Amino acid sequence: MKYRAQNLAKALLKLLEKNPQDSQKIITGFVYFCKKKHLTYLLPNLLKYLKIEAKRELAVKTLKIISAISLNEGVVKDIQKLSGAQSPAPIEIIEDKNVVAGFIAYYQNKIIDASLKNNLHLLKNKLYEY
Repeated sequence: MKYRAQNLAKALLKLLEKNPQDSQKIITGFVYFCKKKHLTYLLPNLLKYLKIEAKRELAVKTLKIISAISLNEGVVKDIQKLSGAQSPAPIEIIEDKNVVAGFIAYYQNKIIDASLKNNLHLLKNKLYEY
């Protein structure tokens, strides 16, 4: 059987995700498996894939808010509640002058577009329906 570093990384992450309380045991067993199957040469690439996956996971768990102006803490907390983001979740606020008014928030593959441009677009579509 041919093993690839990317597949091994995915398998390790799935195991750790299912049983986070047994992480030490899982990692020890994984290293033993790699030694037994003579796969230790794949470990540098496996670490590379684990880093890529960690970045991807962090990006999904980060609440990203795009607004034309800087937002105060109260507004950020309201957007956080609206998006369902947990309070220890990292928050990234981006000021973009192309957003005329309102905000656009991204969290866990959800988009909340409360911008003026989007609201006008929705209003235009509703008017055309009638």
